[in-house]
Amino acid sequence: EVRDWLDQGAAEAGVVRLPIKGLTSAALGDQDMVAVVPADHRLAGWNEISYAELAKEPFIRSTGGCADVYLPIARREGVELDVAFEARETLATVGIVRAGLGVSIVPGDGLPEVLDGVVVRPLVPKTVRRLGVAISASASAPARAFLEQIAALDDEVV
Repeated sequence: EVRDWLDQGAAEAGVVRLPIKGLTSAALGDQDMVAVVPADHRLAGWNEISYAELAKEPFIRSTGGCADVYLPIARREGVELDVAFEARETLATVGIVRAGLGVSIVPGDGLPEVLDGVVVRPLVPKTVRRLGVAISASASAPARAFLEQIAALDDEVV
């Protein structure tokens, strides 16, 4: 969605998943993806959760860009996640998990410190989403300067 805004000139800069082809971008950082399961679920007591275990359960797929990160890893692990529901926002996904309707994978950053009714566990294999800022081809001088400032923090423009 952000890519479309940048391509259409509706936005000059946006947060995107890296790598992104055809746009100038700078890295912001990495986010660990985590498994989210209901607090009373059989997996809740585990220290870490594999894709194979998640594939045995109804799965809540996030449609806000996260699936592009974890679905290739699920395929590489030889599993297919049994999608029962979809949700765009992370907190909506967590709410569906809290209701006991399935399990999910979401970014660990940005989750509330206390999540009643669900537990968050590391994924096996470790799954990371790389985020960055990208600018449109028609970006103004201030937008380009903003990108340069972000890039200077990490010394990496891609």
